[in-house]
Amino acid sequence: MKELDKLLAKYGITYTAVFVPWSKSRNYIASQKTMSWTKSLNWKTQLFRNEEPIFKKGLDFSRSIACVPTFAPGAYSCRIRPIPTHIIEQIEGHLDWAAEKGEIGESELTKVPLPSPSVADMLYDLLLEAEVFDYADFESWAASTKLNFNKNSSRAEKVYAPCTKNTLTLCNKLGNKVLGDIATILWENRYNLPGCMWLWANILQEGHIEVPQTTELRMQRGLFY
Repeated sequence: MKELDKLLAKYGITYTAVFVPWSKSRNYIASQKTMSWTKSLNWKTQLFRNEEPIFKKGLDFSRSIACVPTFAPGAYSCRIRPIPTHIIEQIEGHLDWAAEKGEIGESELTKVPLPSPSVADMLYDLLLEAEVFDYADFESWAASTKLNFNKNSSRAEKVYAPCTKNTLTLCNKLGNKVLGDIATILWENRYNLPGCMWLWANILQEGHIEVPQTTELRMQRGLFY
């Protein structure tokens, strides 16, 4: 997105994303280590302003394992039901490798790195987190019909706290003018998350994001934690 790149360069904002093996990620669950479809793709991301990090420890960013293209021959075109065991094993092997190594491909010689989340991906998610300030307090935020949370839900509290913290950090480090300019570009370009990237930066286990039709933040969320 050229407009965004120019704006970030103007304000001295840069970005990094480092792949994190699933076994070393926040999402790791030992009991699921043999269950390929329960794994996720993980990165540690960071924004910088004039080379100074914005977030003290960076932010964890996750994508669904469903984002991994499976290179098993005939995996999707196979009309045999149930799908043959050898094809399932090929698919699971590719998913395990992708989640742990951050690579996709049919062989050692053809493997290539998985696409990392872009700076637009991260900024879009962070702007959506800022929706917490559209509400007077936690109770009114949790009671929103868009969220379908119970105000006494521990899941809601786990989402609300990081949203608030991250938004305050962004406001302090970048300022409302910079954030407003970034939001305008993303909304005007109807920026949408690519493919199956339904996982929300730093806090969500799984969800669905609806592109805002105005500069007001809009989100529909699915399952968390």
